[in-house]
Amino acid sequence: LLGTALRLWGINTESLRLDETQSIWQATHSTEFIYKYMLKNVHLPLHNSLLHYWIKTFGSGTVTVRVLALIPGILVIPIMYLLSKEIIGSKKSKMTLVLAALSPIWVWYSREIRMYTLLILITALSYLFFVRILKANKPIAYIAYILVNLTGIYTHYFFLLVLGVQALYVLIGLKDLNVKNGFADIKPFFRIGWFLICAEILLVFYAPWLKALFSNYGSGTYAPALDRPLPFNIILTYYEYVSGFVPDSISSLTISLWPLVILFGFIFLTKRQNPFSPLFLLAFLGTIVPVAIGYTVSILVKPIYLTRYFITITPMLYIVIAWYLTEL
Repeated sequence: LLGTALRLWGINTESLRLDETQSIWQATHSTEFIYKYMLKNVHLPLHNSLLHYWIKTFGSGTVTVRVLALIPGILVIPIMYLLSKEIIGSKKSKMTLVLAALSPIWVWYSREIRMYTLLILITALSYLFFVRILKANKPIAYIAYILVNLTGIYTHYFFLLVLGVQALYVLIGLKDLNVKNGFADIKPFFRIGWFLICAEILLVFYAPWLKALFSNYGSGTYAPALDRPLPFNIILTYYEYVSGFVPDSISSLTISLWPLVILFGFIFLTKRQNPFSPLFLLAFLGTIVPVAIGYTVSILVKPIYLTRYFITITPMLYIVIAWYLTEL
């Protein structure tokens, strides 16, 4: 209720931003136009196609269009509790629930008609069904996992990093597939086989888009010009996902305290004999790996580093923070 109130409060006070008007402009055209336009953009067509039908049904008023971002922004709050419960237990997940409800960055994007709240929701659901597959290996979990990921791969390119984290976790955990409360007690190669089938299904449904990209000589004609990131951009990314957008003076003061936070964290970990459970490793990888990959690609290949593109790390980041605060 608190999370919903925060997201509704002031939803009509700010005028439309440039990115929002771009989304609305694209959505007022046909779905065929959206598809072709996105081939030259850096985003995928699903969100603006949904917005196209939303506008046709409910109109294009400022509040009306923002409700489409508000809905997944609210739904992700209880989903985060369920995901966190699977990873760190129900008691600690109450803290995750608080963080999800109060997250300034999530509140911000719940009042902005872009794809980011949908991306957050899909990411949380993908991890949720992934964990349930590891624990129970039920067919219904595989079906839900495939459907959610199909939505994700057509929502944002960086969702592929989420699937990469899951694949990395399976590879790391092959030797621990019989760990209680982590990987389920099942033959490793049988489990890997099912995940490969899921990957093949996703690839089949993603192939038409990849073929279209190839025939158009790749995407990015309308891409923004990005500079190569500095190491400080990594710190700023995590800071903004915790504090939201705040004045530079406050950011500078607060970020200067991060070394103390990290030092205190190391001291805290030395007091614990076994700080990480098998599933907590998934949360840690989901928090670190996408940013590391994006930064490395930006330095070595082409700049792609933009903080909001990595918003898929926030579900796992909040679980890590909730674990840390409750263990403290």
